[in-house]
Amino acid sequence: MHIPEMIIAGISILLPAVIVIIAIIAQYKKKKKYYESVLKAVELGKNAEEIKQIFSIEKQKNNGNAIGFLRGGIIVAGIGIGLAGIALVINVTEVYAPSLFIIILGLALIAIYYLTKPKGKTK
Repeated sequence: MHIPEMIIAGISILLPAVIVIIAIIAQYKKKKKYYESVLKAVELGKNAEEIKQIFSIEKQKNNGNAIGFLRGGIIVAGIGIGLAGIALVINVTEVYAPSLFIIILGLALIAIYYLTKPKGKTK
């Protein structure tokens, strides 16, 4: 293994770890800020109902994200189909397995959409 290949391998291993660590730190800071706000409200003499009412706006859940799985699945499957088509045209058989993986990943996202979408509600 040459030095540039080792550097690329090291970056490909460390980069996801760095992204996960940054996400954990951001989540921690967000929760810390929230709890500091609650503590400040308690210090100002707010009762539990007032605090709940103040922070209820922030805690509402968004259930409309299921359509994102469908869009993402269609896009990912389309990328896989396009990659397989290019491999077919230029006759590179080594690309078929990764393109099949990408197609299956897209189909899995589409399946997640149909499994998680609210029953009886259509957009």
